[in-house]
Amino acid sequence: MRKLGSELGVEAMSLYIYVPSEDAILDGIVDLLFSEVELPLTSGRDWDDIARDLFSAFRRVLLSHPKSVTLLASRTVRSFQALAPIELSLGNLRRAGFDRRTTIDTHRGLLSFTVGYVLSEVGGLDTPSDTWGTASSDGRSPRRLHQTARPRHHLRPVEPFDVDHGQVVGLGGEIDGRLPLLRAHVPEGGSAGGK
Repeated sequence: MRKLGSELGVEAMSLYIYVPSEDAILDGIVDLLFSEVELPLTSGRDWDDIARDLFSAFRRVLLSHPKSVTLLASRTVRSFQALAPIELSLGNLRRAGFDRRTTIDTHRGLLSFTVGYVLSEVGGLDTPSDTWGTASSDGRSPRRLHQTARPRHHLRPVEPFDVDHGQVVGLGGEIDGRLPLLRAHVPEGGSAGGK
């Protein structure tokens, strides 16, 4: 709170006039992040296309606020507005005909994949092919991939990695890999979901 107060040019204690605690500030940041997610159109679209668009929009929000990714992974969404992307995801899977347990498991899997993918991006894994990761010379901590300027002799250059394409392919694989499991849990009379 002292650091925040200093940034705002006020005493830390005066912040408590506006917010009850540091947790309230952190929860508010998470709510703001979720409320920034652009919700995709759903009418007449397959569930898997909606899921791809929703979690891609979520990724874009996370990338626009990279220092908040770990915060988001550790907090609970509290406001109704911030719950909209979560409700859309769960409702989309339920409308496709999936049972409650599979709906929750799939939502969590897609959310975990997206957060993990963004963590890998903001952690330096989206680097040009002419840079390579190595351990630091003291052997204690690894260097980030983008901090190493010379390739190791035993590594061959690869094509540059398109992170946007990688996320789309990875998210598609996450969805497609779940299709057999999802179809096995569709209740009698429900749709098979997906293409």
